[in-house]
Amino acid sequence: MSVDLTNLISYWPLNESSNGSAPVTRADAHNGNDLTDNDNKPSGTGLVYSLAADFPTAGALIHTDNAPLSMGNIDFTFAAWANLSDKTANRFILSKGNILGGGSEYRLYYDQPTNRFTMSVNGSLANGDGSLARADGLGSPSVDTWYFVVGWYDSTANLTRICVNDGTVTDGQAQSLGAVDGDGIFAVGYALGVDEFWLGQIGPVMVWKRLLTSGEITTLYNGGAGLTYAAMSGERRFLLVR
Repeated sequence: MSVDLTNLISYWPLNESSNGSAPVTRADAHNGNDLTDNDNKPSGTGLVYSLAADFPTAGALIHTDNAPLSMGNIDFTFAAWANLSDKTANRFILSKGNILGGGSEYRLYYDQPTNRFTMSVNGSLANGDGSLARADGLGSPSVDTWYFVVGWYDSTANLTRICVNDGTVTDGQAQSLGAVDGDGIFAVGYALGVDEFWLGQIGPVMVWKRLLTSGEITTLYNGGAGLTYAAMSGERRFLLVR
């Protein structure tokens, strides 16, 4: 059940044990993009792993701007397992940049007005124009339910796409600006500039600098069980053991 790791940037299991009394570094199992806990997040019950990062209150896991987590006008894909406990506001799975400060680059989130998981990519730091796709194939997500949310940007078509639980792919609107590269922070569970944090559990989270095939998405979904990093990178694990 291994998956091609070409251009995989980061895989955060988010399965570290934490009682919420002190910050716990969230390790990147693939590269060195470890996430800093800015608000003592505890552990919750996971799906892919026994534990996941729990977001019972406001807070985030963050990484400063760097080249690996900056995209620009290239192909890229985000994939995350997420369990939402509250739908009274927008809830962000991941984002980069300041939404209200003119520096937003991309975000994968629950959009409360439309009641849909949404992928948004900005084409300009100045005015925020870009491409946005809503997961109409799934429809309205339920609370306290695990979903595998995959959003991607196709730089050739200049549009964003999204699917949930290996379901129907929804295309966003095409746009001509491409995708912008800014210097904002990368965050899981939060978007800088708005007081709308994720409430629930997240983990694992994956970032790729390429488009995944439909077969790869199916493999990663794994019938609703997901894939651990060890299972996803079976060939690599064998080489390390040898």
